[in-house]
Amino acid sequence: MPDNANEPPKSSPLSPDQTNNLINLAIQLHDREVQRRDRWKTVIVPMVVAIIAAGASIVGAIISTSKNESIVKNSILESTRNSTATQNQESEKSDLAIPEEQAIIEKQKNKEAGSSSNSKTVPNKS
Repeated sequence: MPDNANEPPKSSPLSPDQTNNLINLAIQLHDREVQRRDRWKTVIVPMVVAIIAAGASIVGAIISTSKNESIVKNSILESTRNSTATQNQESEKSDLAIPEEQAIIEKQKNKEAGSSSNSKTVPNKS
């Protein structure tokens, strides 16, 4: 038994090869920890970029859709206005044409009535 129980047992000094292996092992362990610590950068950063790109695409699609809807609404309104204006013009033309046609029809009726009245007024000589 050793004389002092509190003293650790003494070992022989390490050879230079053993010291070199221990230092290399410490360097490898440190490099692994640094890689593990920085691994989130290779995963999180691309995820954040992808999320931002997806959000921008969605916003762009919404803006584009709203612009298209307003363009469609404007074109529908314009075509409705044009068709209403065309209908108004046609009704004005027909309003103008109706009295003329009615006058022609009345003249024809008067001629027919006159010719039928003439035939009634002329006595039959037989």
